[in-house]
Amino acid sequence: MVTTVQKSGLALGVATLGTLFVGLEKTGVGTAFVVSLVVQAAIMLAIAGGSLTLPHLHARQGETGVAVHV
Repeated sequence: MVTTVQKSGLALGVATLGTLFVGLEKTGVGTAFVVSLVVQAAIMLAIAGGSLTLPHLHARQGETGVAVHV
């Protein structure tokens, strides 16, 4: 299930950024590239910020020497 969601997200991301680029291409390839790059950077920052809100898993060594996630 996770793999399907990841693949769908990647495909939708590429399609969205590609549509944005093609839509802005009439203003100039350079402008379309810069706008697409800025949007992609903003999305990356939003995902990075969102990942900071996730609970952190701290590994602790069990008696067997195997890391145990708590």
